[in-house]
Amino acid sequence: MRSVLDNNQHQTNANPSSSSGDISGRAFLLYVEKDEGNLSHYQCLARKQMEVFEATSDDAGNNAQGRNRPILIGQIGIRCLHCSKLPPNERKTGSVYYPNRLEGIYQTAQKMTVGHLSKRCSMIPEEVRDRLLYLKDQKSSDGGGKRYWANSVRSLGVVETARDGLSF
Repeated sequence: MRSVLDNNQHQTNANPSSSSGDISGRAFLLYVEKDEGNLSHYQCLARKQMEVFEATSDDAGNNAQGRNRPILIGQIGIRCLHCSKLPPNERKTGSVYYPNRLEGIYQTAQKMTVGHLSKRCSMIPEEVRDRLLYLKDQKSSDGGGKRYWANSVRSLGVVETARDGLSF
């Protein structure tokens, strides 16, 4: 796993000549320290596998899963931390989503966890996948709803706009 800087931001520096494309936009781990007191162990672990990121010129103009409109430079998405270093055509289904609303963050992350992280991702360490699957089956009353997830992303500087969806 990547290390997290003090402000929860990490740099995703790509070599401009690299085949993985431009992933140098801002990216933040979805997990924040206060999650431990507000979410289940399952949700905390899932959030540690995802990052909120800003679409770059390489992302712009493409359509992502579940979208009818092209991605705009600066638009906010959620992606699998493990697949983010792969070229887009090598990523498995469900590794990147661009929710239009802050309230959609929760559902998007759940879809990514259940589909991509638990089943399809070829980059996630097996012990992390196994732990996710184990924790998913544990009963827990802990867990933040859509509002908690939206507020935590909002605290990272993400805003919702009527025209362009989510942006920093």
